[in-house]
Amino acid sequence: MIWAHLGFNRDIFFVEPLRPTEQDIKLFVGRDKEINRYLVDTLSGERSLKVVTGEVGVGKTTFVNACQYFSYINQEPEGFRFALPRVLPCFEKIQIREADDLDLFIQQTITSVCISIALHCRLEKIEPPKEVQEILSVFLDVMIKTGGAGVSIGASLLGSGLDFGRSAEGKAQNVIKNGRIHLTHLVEIAREKLGFRGVFILVNNLDLLSKERLVTFFNAARDELFDLPGIYWTVIGRKGVGSIIETEISRVANYLSGTELYIPPLTYEKAKEVIDRRVQMFRKQDSIRSPLTDETIKIIHHFSMREIRETLKTSGDLVKSVIMVNPSLNPIPTDVAMSAFVQLAHERAKDLELSTAATNILKAVADKESCRPKDFAKYGYKTPQAFSAALKGLVKKKLLSVEERGKATYYRMTGMTLFAAITGALGTDIQREAMEKLQTHRKSITGEDRLFSGQLEFQFDD
Repeated sequence: MIWAHLGFNRDIFFVEPLRPTEQDIKLFVGRDKEINRYLVDTLSGERSLKVVTGEVGVGKTTFVNACQYFSYINQEPEGFRFALPRVLPCFEKIQIREADDLDLFIQQTITSVCISIALHCRLEKIEPPKEVQEILSVFLDVMIKTGGAGVSIGASLLGSGLDFGRSAEGKAQNVIKNGRIHLTHLVEIAREKLGFRGVFILVNNLDLLSKERLVTFFNAARDELFDLPGIYWTVIGRKGVGSIIETEISRVANYLSGTELYIPPLTYEKAKEVIDRRVQMFRKQDSIRSPLTDETIKIIHHFSMREIRETLKTSGDLVKSVIMVNPSLNPIPTDVAMSAFVQLAHERAKDLELSTAATNILKAVADKESCRPKDFAKYGYKTPQAFSAALKGLVKKKLLSVEERGKATYYRMTGMTLFAAITGALGTDIQREAMEKLQTHRKSITGEDRLFSGQLEFQFDD
């Protein structure tokens, strides 16, 4: 509705990761150095286990999907000097939760590969192999159609509490019990029937696992899954996951392909290019421009700690909040955008329900840039376990991010912390600390003075 009013076919600030498809990868920007390293490390052998890390919201999944796409279409990215093998992309990434066990992970792995094969067959307008259809019928309420009609996938049955008969349940348990055999057979299908060297499997959300669960998970999966030829694993998580594997899971470390690949935050110039490409692709007329000025985007990206997902989300929310009130503002003047930005930051932060202790932690992190559980006494906690629990609570609220370096754990503030701090929602002390820190970057942010001069006096409604 609002985007059509502004002259676009869809929301140009969407935050979903780009998929490994031609339409989506046209929107992908930069990271040439990281792409080259990923492709060489991952595809130089008959199997691989690659660790990709970065801060929350920097575009890790989008990056991996772009790399998968180059292999899928068998076309080297510009500047890449080696012939790429053709590997089936992972269209259905695996999400791991703290309580998941190895059986569920094996089920997710098998169904992920089957879905990727089925979707590839749909794109090629051919019938999916019978074996793939049979496995999907065991685990999923699935209807597969060819000829471009799509694949409709229902809810997972295993562990859902649904009674789908002893026969189907027995088949499901048999598939899981013989997971290596079935995965090996699926790789053979991808190779012999579809012409691929192997298959990608993408494991996401390692950010959500505790270090203890991470170690347990990799130890459980190492001999069952990670050594299978033809499977190119990529695991995505917080910075330092590779270090945990190398120092605490030595047998899995032997499977790693190169060292941990860290995806840095995008510069403003690259973030602006991301938005410009979306404007060009989704505008209805060539005369349509971004509803936000370059100056506004630059400030938002800086305040988002250069997290592209936070930049896009904030930009989209800001546009909707302004255009809803005044539909004639296009583009939105920077002064108006900044007033709306501070109001939006306050709205996000006001219901966080933080204790005095939590606010003190955030203030200290903003001042020192990081903290560790071993510093518990400095924060008034009696044990490192109690302090760790408090830190993890702030991670869940997206106010802190976590980084692992071997056996050391560091917590740092996020864009959400900065948003909350500048509005005073975390208290005047942390607001003052945040303002002082931001002032040191003023030379790199054109027009930031007007934000600093106006935000402290901005009146918020209760």
